[in-house]
Amino acid sequence: GLKNEKLNIFITILLKTGIRVSEMLHIKKKDVFVRGSLYLFNIQGKGNMYRMVSVKKSDFMSFYANHIKHLELDDFIFQTRTNKQITRIYVYSEIKKFLRKIGILKAQNGPHLLRHTFASKMYEKYRDIILLQEYIGHTNVESTKRYIHLHESELKKSTLIYDEIMQETFS
Repeated sequence: GLKNEKLNIFITILLKTGIRVSEMLHIKKKDVFVRGSLYLFNIQGKGNMYRMVSVKKSDFMSFYANHIKHLELDDFIFQTRTNKQITRIYVYSEIKKFLRKIGILKAQNGPHLLRHTFASKMYEKYRDIILLQEYIGHTNVESTKRYIHLHESELKKSTLIYDEIMQETFS
């Protein structure tokens, strides 16, 4: 149903962009663009800093067509059935439940785990801390350093979590 579809899109966006839940929930229709094979999101981060993140068209197309296309430009893209903005608390509890359900039991078991996983994967792939800092919207590189678990075993765990989530969610 709609609840699963929304949870699916939350996980997709958080895991594939590394944005914060609060940033995701503040995306308005006017912040979403199609460019080639991508959907771009203009994200307003902390301190009124803007940055662009993207997901593949195939990951977002049907959600856009079914839930966003009809909205006004100033409407939030994630709304309740009564057209209110979805809350952070709701997203946190739904993602926590989902992660528990697939057996990921960590103290930091919520959307932030997805952000850390994204950061680890991106750093593992490109080994560029400045690129990562800009992409996840940190003003201070020290904050970014805390995000990347430089121990290979931590990176491996992070990769396993990513693989598990992707497998559970999209198979």
